[in-house]
This record gives sequence, structure tokens and C-alpha cells, in this order.
Amino acid sequence: MPITPIAPLRLYQKVAEQLAGLVAAGELSVGSRLPAERELAHSLGVSRPVVREAMIALELAGVVEVRMGSGAYVVHAPPPDFLSGGFARALADAGSGPLALVEARVAIEGETAARAALTRSDTDLAALAAAIAEMRVSPGAQAHSDADHGFHVRIAAATGNEVLTRIVDQLWREMVSPLFQRMGDATGLFRGARAETAQEHEAILAAIAVRDPDAARAAMHAHLASVRRVLSAPAEETDASREAVPC
Repeated sequence: MPITPIAPLRLYQKVAEQLAGLVAAGELSVGSRLPAERELAHSLGVSRPVVREAMIALELAGVVEVRMGSGAYVVHAPPPDFLSGGFARALADAGSGPLALVEARVAIEGETAARAALTRSDTDLAALAAAIAEMRVSPGAQAHSDADHGFHVRIAAATGNEVLTRIVDQLWREMVSPLFQRMGDATGLFRGARAETAQEHEAILAAIAVRDPDAARAAMHAHLASVRRVLSAPAEETDASREAVPC
């Protein structure tokens, strides 16, 4: 028997694989509706956001169709050897779990903001203010996201630590993965509430400006808590979450 490399799987990938296995084995037939998010989370012993991530991964792989307000339906049965074929590649290409990315940002960007409060220059403050102004007047979602990205990377740059700057930039670049983008669309993360987002960024900037690391950390955590809240909202609440905060 040939030996093949063992790739570490993210939690949502393990859930998606188990559900795809049930479909491949005929336990869930084409056209059938998968159990509700709450039921699956309880049966699998994972959180509801992880189940949602798995459903989106299955949708990206062409196994299910997620219908807002109705549930997920099987549209294609993968072959028995699906783990060695296109499905496995689709899972690998979907990206990091959105909630895992946000948790990483909480840990890293909170401390980055605190450090920036102690090391920032007047030039850094001007650049951060310019990024917020750009977010307020950006003509579209992509321009707004680019300015938002620039704001967070500039905070890291204000620490004078190029490693932190690269890490924050990489975290942001992971948020363009198919999984994060699809989950952001499904939850309304990328729509509306620009004024609230600008206010949250201004609170971060204000704390950095007065060299208060504790306030800077708290402001960054509050901002990212808004992102986490939207991504974690139960599926039945996503319509109410559409006026959500960007990242």
C-alpha cells in the first residue's frame, strides 16, 4: 500500500468530510435536505459557526446548495474516493475558517494596537486618519476594503516591527479566500454600516493618538468583536445582521 502525506485538517474541513462521506455512502441522497445547523452542531459536538463554515465548503465543492431561510440541500453525490479527488482539493483551497481568522486577529491586532500606541509617530497618525477618511468616501466595497486593510496594516507598521506588519497583512489577505468571502456574503458582513465602522476605527486611532495602550487594545477588541458577532449569528438571524460591520 503506498504511503501518502497526511495533511492537517481544519475543524470545518473535518465536518465537511464527514458529511460528504454520508452523501457518498448514500445516507444522504441527492435532493435531500441536511439536518438544521443547530441539530448538526449538537450531533457533531462543534459550534454552529463551524457547521456553517463546513456547509459553505461543501457548497464551494459542489456537493450542496445552501438556500437562505430554507437550509442546505444535496445536489451532487461525490464518488467513494472523493477524499483523493477534486473534493479534497476544493476543501484545501477554501481557506482558513473565518472564525479562526478573527480569533487570530483578536490575539495579534489587539496587542499590535497597544504597541503602536507607544511607538507611533505623527506621520503614522496622519496616515491612519487618511485611511479612515478614505473609508468614509470610498465609492464601492472593494475600495472600502482596501482602505480598511491599509488602516490595520498601518497600525502594525507604526510599531516599527516588520514581522508584525507582515503578519497583519497576511491575515487580511487570507480574508479574500473563497470560504471567508462566501461566509461574509451570507452573513451580510460586507454590507452597510460604514458609519459605525468608521467610528470604531476612530476610537482605535484616538487611543493610539493619546498613547494609551490599554484603550487601544480595548478599542481593537471591540471592533473585532463586532465582526465575530456577525459571523457567529445563527443562520435564522442573518437577515437581521445584514447591516453589519466590515472588517
